Amino acid sequence: AEEQRLSQLRHLSTHYSQLHVIASKDTASYLANPINAYLLVKRLTTDWREVETLVHSDKRNIIDVLQQNETFPSAEDLSGAAEALLRLQDTYKLDTTSLANGLIEVRDMRGVKKGELGVQPPETRMALTANDCFELGRQAYVNQDYYHTVLWMQEALDRLEREDSSAHTSKVTILEYLAFSTYQRGNVRQALKLTHQLLELSPQHERAFGNVEYYQKELTQVKASKKKGDEGDVPLDEAIVESKSWSVEETEREAYEALCRGEKRLSARTESQLVCFYLNTTGIPFLRLTHIKVEESFKKPQIVVFHDFLSDSEIEVVKTLAEPKLKRATVQNSMTGNLETAKYRISKSAWLTNREHEVVHRISRRVSAVTGLDITTAEELQVVNY
Repeated sequence: AEEQRLSQLRHLSTHYSQLHVIASKDTASYLANPINAYLLVKRLTTDWREVETLVHSDKRNIIDVLQQNETFPSAEDLSGAAEALLRLQDTYKLDTTSLANGLIEVRDMRGVKKGELGVQPPETRMALTANDCFELGRQAYVNQDYYHTVLWMQEALDRLEREDSSAHTSKVTILEYLAFSTYQRGNVRQALKLTHQLLELSPQHERAFGNVEYYQKELTQVKASKKKGDEGDVPLDEAIVESKSWSVEETEREAYEALCRGEKRLSARTESQLVCFYLNTTGIPFLRLTHIKVEESFKKPQIVVFHDFLSDSEIEVVKTLAEPKLKRATVQNSMTGNLETAKYRISKSAWLTNREHEVVHRISRRVSAVTGLDITTAEELQVVNY
């Protein structure tokens, strides 16, 4: 038992060391990949608990000191990282297996591959283990998101078969989540089939016995309610479909997600009328020596994009000023009026005044000059970090 415990600790130590070597080469680029960000948070939350369990009690005071002096991510951080990955999966229609392999491939509405989102060097791509996929599925389950639970529990099951077929306990747990979530998705027969597989591995599983009885009763009721003249069984084994209700009329959410994927939303005729130009700065002394690049995005209402509006050096100044002030953004509770955090607003924000730095003042003057708007009563410059 002691040899087994030490072997597990050595394995974990090697794994953490390998991660550290890869991530420390370019930390910003490494963490720009949401898969890597999720894995890092998971390694320092649920996986770290395994380290604490394996270390002898007389050595745990070292871990206590470490946790007192370092900021470890919380359960909320893990939930946020998992939800962010699932949000990306939906928005960009990402294939579960490809995503689990560390590839973030973007496809259009027809399913045609368009390229890789935020292309990462191959050496920084991290594939998910069965346990990593299980944790994503579990987080979805906690949020009653049974669609993603099924996707990721199935992926966990597939990977577990390839990793270690003898890990019965893990397989039993995955099957239990998978069966119940499949039932919640309306596929009772498949849920029953999965539960029977669970019982083959764990014959004394009490909840599974109760679920088999419940699922069989459900199927019997479905058969009894069939009209005379109906033939064949109710098709309950059909492939799982998207949980979203797709309608002929596109919703605002669907249009927004299509824009995120970079899909063209304008007709060729409308697009042909849009132009790019340099802003006429003749009458603006402040901009006389500057070329302001303008791209039309729409005619009515007029929507334009100003390109290369800030220099790299200005951007760095703004980031340096804002970083120590960044705080989690809040929303106002409509019932109480109190400011509070919300899962759908995940950014941190900071505010910069013109008095803080000449660069901030210069940016404000430039905004006023190119828009023709008086900004004396405008909000301060807001810097947001997602």
